[in-house]
Amino acid sequence: MTTTSPALTFPCSLGGAVARGRKRLRQFLGFLLLLMIGVAISAFYFGRIGGGILALIAAIGPLIALGLVGETDLDVLQLSSGLLIIRLGSGTERIALAGAVPRRLEEEEIRHLERLAGHAGIVAGTGGYDSAQLGVFDLYASNLHNSILIETTIDDEEHRVVVTPDDPAAFLAALAQQNHYPASESRGKTSPP
Repeated sequence: MTTTSPALTFPCSLGGAVARGRKRLRQFLGFLLLLMIGVAISAFYFGRIGGGILALIAAIGPLIALGLVGETDLDVLQLSSGLLIIRLGSGTERIALAGAVPRRLEEEEIRHLERLAGHAGIVAGTGGYDSAQLGVFDLYASNLHNSILIETTIDDEEHRVVVTPDDPAAFLAALAQQNHYPASESRGKTSPP
């Protein structure tokens, strides 16, 4: 009988640019919803039944979007038996950590990430990106100031992921312990010995 060690869990609280972006998105969608309802009421009041119905149908879009905001938010990270388990509002991702090379992102890289993942003041917490500075990577973020880049090789292809645990130092230490190399809290490039 084999026993597996319990998963180490690292919470990921919404904060920084991602939290501000989520708030702006909710405000914008709420405004659109109220605008469409107002247009529908006005159209019905003035006897424009067709226009009122169209406005109500158009209000469905922002209503659905409001319900979906946060579906892909990062909830928690877990380390278990050589796997990084990324729990999102809508599902789970698993990444093998054999030979993983993690490091904290530098302040300049975090600012670059905010610009890359943002548009009109709304910063996405999840997605796939390609940048000259960070390369091709998947982002699973709740607070970009806690960003850790993890490079691993899956099926002879380099895979890069950025995650944001609330306690980056504890996450890096646990990752180092699982992969048997010294932990490094220093910013910048690190690699196992």
